[in-house]
Amino acid sequence: MAKHLTLDERNIIAQRLAEGCSFKAIANELGKNCTTISREVQSHLVFKKVGSPGRTFNTCKHRFSCQKLSKPPYVCNGCTKRTTSCTLEKRLYQPVTAQAEYRSVLSEARTCLSLSEAEIAHLDNIVSSLLREKQSLHNICVNHPDSIMVSESTLYRLVDYNLFQARNIDMPRKVRYACRKKKKNHKVDKPCRIGRTYQDISLMM
Repeated sequence: MAKHLTLDERNIIAQRLAEGCSFKAIANELGKNCTTISREVQSHLVFKKVGSPGRTFNTCKHRFSCQKLSKPPYVCNGCTKRTTSCTLEKRLYQPVTAQAEYRSVLSEARTCLSLSEAEIAHLDNIVSSLLREKQSLHNICVNHPDSIMVSESTLYRLVDYNLFQARNIDMPRKVRYACRKKKKNHKVDKPCRIGRTYQDISLMM
């Protein structure tokens, strides 16, 4: 079974969202994981600053703190007020846009990784299930060299590009590690030292 969503499947997602279906119902219809549908929608949100018939767009002062769209399905597709009375910014899931964004990421990844879609799907089939069993990418590469046949760094990039069903959050060690703080180098204007004495320095302390 194909792991990645097709345009037809994305059209079904948009249609079911408009009908008010839950992520679980959509996932069951498509034979996908509920998390896959949730990630798909959240990854391809489209924001539109439009009003409704006869009413102009309203930049609500509460738009950044409003919790209305913080819960599934995170979009306005199925809201009955969207095209009748709502004047707030719309958050939508659009299948064509989602497909184009997916193709763009896939194309970028191929440029860097030189892997076909079939090869990525093959790796996804092996790696994602093992990551969810809490195995590290290092162990997966070591224990499955004949099946993986790409470097560990390549696998990390594939996960970063969101081309696998598994995500960075499925790798606890990676999520837990914080980015190293870069040492700040303060440049000193050397001419400003000319004429200074140790007594001048002691007075500054």
